[in-house]
Order: sequence, then structure tokens, then C-alpha cells
Amino acid sequence: MSATTRAGRSPRKVLTTVLKWLIILVAVVFLAREVVSQWAEVKDVLAVMPVWSVVASVVLAMGAVAASGEQQRLLLLALGHDIARREWFAVFFAAQLGKYVPGTAWAYVSQMELSRAKGVRRASSVIVMLLGAGMTVLASFAVGLVAAPYPTVGWLPVWLRALAGALGIVGLVILSARPAVFAWAVRHLPERARVDTTTLDGVRHLWTPTAWTLLATVLYGLHVLVLATVTTPGDASEMIWRALGGFATAWVVGFLAIIVPAGVGVREVILVAFLAPVTGAAAALTVTVLSRFLIIIAEALLLASVPVLRRPRTVAS
Repeated sequence: MSATTRAGRSPRKVLTTVLKWLIILVAVVFLAREVVSQWAEVKDVLAVMPVWSVVASVVLAMGAVAASGEQQRLLLLALGHDIARREWFAVFFAAQLGKYVPGTAWAYVSQMELSRAKGVRRASSVIVMLLGAGMTVLASFAVGLVAAPYPTVGWLPVWLRALAGALGIVGLVILSARPAVFAWAVRHLPERARVDTTTLDGVRHLWTPTAWTLLATVLYGLHVLVLATVTTPGDASEMIWRALGGFATAWVVGFLAIIVPAGVGVREVILVAFLAPVTGAAAALTVTVLSRFLIIIAEALLLASVPVLRRPRTVAS
């Protein structure tokens, strides 16, 4: 056995590998538990839903997750880390498992640690995740603006939703056109919260990651729209805006409610409030519960693709 092989099997590396697979196993167990716990609530609804609507909703959710992954990959590319899309999706889809482990930071920790195997520095991972989260929040505010004219939630005035949407658009444009603004803001944080943002100094713009962020937000809204129109047939004109704006608003409120893991409960309350005036309260609740379940299924299907994505490509001679 060569010295290189012996070094590659050092106790530290073996321990790291064992811990990594142990964490993945724990995350898979929590994911399976989440599916089982929600099955009782959705099985009767799924039994009467048209197959095409369930498939379409899952595919749209898968597209939304993949678009979020592409956003992160392009942000890494802007910082000098050129990772092939196939390789990055293997990392990103696996990292999504962290969402199902109790504690809000596991998805970020998982992505950071899995990215290291691709040569991504921890500081770069932190910058990318902060930028990505900021973009997604701003995009959600911006897309939420489309539902602002509707008197949806009594305790959330129209003017406040319109203001949040306008700020989202302005913030997204500034962040995309001048990434240095983000670097400047981070440098003015308290010392313990600072991250080295010098890699951003040479980045001219972030328009492409922003486009993928907006695409992910719209796809999530369309995922809800499919479910809502099936449960409440009729004129879909207002439903489109309520589904797009409702999910965007629900996502950002759930994200900002950091004390609630994955925004569970908070997101549903907001989405029901947006949909209920058109669908009725019972149908709105059905859609929100089914939406969360199908997003979990979408993420599980993407996770199942990881072994295929990691398989080396065979190049024809």
C-alpha cells in the first residue's frame, strides 16, 4: 500500500467520513418522519386530486428548488468558484436534508461542509448563503407586490404590502447592480458578525443569480396555483396573483420567523389568509397543507437523484 493510500485512510479522514454519513442518516430519518407525520393529513385529499395536478405541482416545486440551487452556484462562480452544474446540484440537493433536522442552521451548515469538498472556502460559503438569502427575501417582497391591490389580510394594510414590494424591487436592483453595497454593509457589522467580503470587490453585477432567484419564487407560486385551481375551479385571474403573492409573502414571513423551524405554521397562516377570500377557508387550508407535503416530496425526489449526479460521466472516445 502506497504512502498516499495510507494517508488517504488516516483515522481523522475515516472519522470525518463516518460522521458525515451519520448526519446524513439522521437527516434522512427526520425527512421520512416528516413525510409519515403529514401523510394522514393529505392522503384523503390526494386520493381525489387529479394525477396531473399532483405531478405538475411536484415538478414545479422541484424546478423551484433547482432554480435556488442555480442561484447559489452562480453566486459561487461570481466569487471565483467554478463548479459544474451536475456536481453542484449533488451538493445542494443533499444539503437540503439539513432543513429536516431540528434547528434552523443545519441546512446552511450542511451546504458549507459539503461545499468544502469542492474547494469552496467557508468564508465564500457564508457570503453566498447570506447573499442568496437576501436576494430571496427581496425577490419575495417584489413578487408579493403583485397581490398588493387585493384586500387580502385585514391586519396587513395594502399600503404596507405595496411599500414592502417597492422596497424589495429597489433593494434587488441595487444588490444586483452594485454587489459592493453588500460588502460595505457587512464591514460595518459588529466585529463578531463580520465576514471577509474582499472577494466581492471585483464582482461587477449579479443580474443572472437574481433572475434565477425570481424564477424560483414564481415557480413556487405556480406550484400553489395548480393546487388552488383544482380545489376551487372557476375564474383563475385573481387566483394567479393571490397564489404568487401569497406564497412569496408566506415564505418571507416564515423565513424571518427564525424561532420557528422552516417557518412551520407561520407560512401556512399567511398563505391561507391570501387564498381564503377566493377558495374559502377549508380549501385554502387544504392547499397549504398539501403544498408543504408536496414540496417535501419534491426535495426527496431531488435527493434521490444525488447518486446519479455524483456518478462520473463517461466520455465517448
